[in-house]
Amino acid sequence: MSQTEARVLEPEQAFRRSLAALARLLPSLSKAETRELAGLTAATYATVPWAERSRLASYVERVRKGDTTRREEDVEMAAVMKAAEDKLTPARRLRLQAYYEKAIRTEY
Repeated sequence: MSQTEARVLEPEQAFRRSLAALARLLPSLSKAETRELAGLTAATYATVPWAERSRLASYVERVRKGDTTRREEDVEMAAVMKAAEDKLTPARRLRLQAYYEKAIRTEY
């Protein structure tokens, strides 16, 4: 992200961009990586209350499609995702972070 025009992004913008980058990375992943990422994503979503889970899924889908989102929504969904990822085991959280890092490095 340090190579972006702005140099510094607000946390919610870094979150949004990382989601979009991960979506673009998906087609290049191996079947095993895709399976692992799907499992990590499912484990993350499993800790999110149902009402927030459907809103989060809708938000993520819109980001993947490149749709516009409101800043307030970016802030809220980043907090929801952070709380969910904090509930993963340290090993699973590291694996998920590795996928996001790979996606970001591929783009920037």
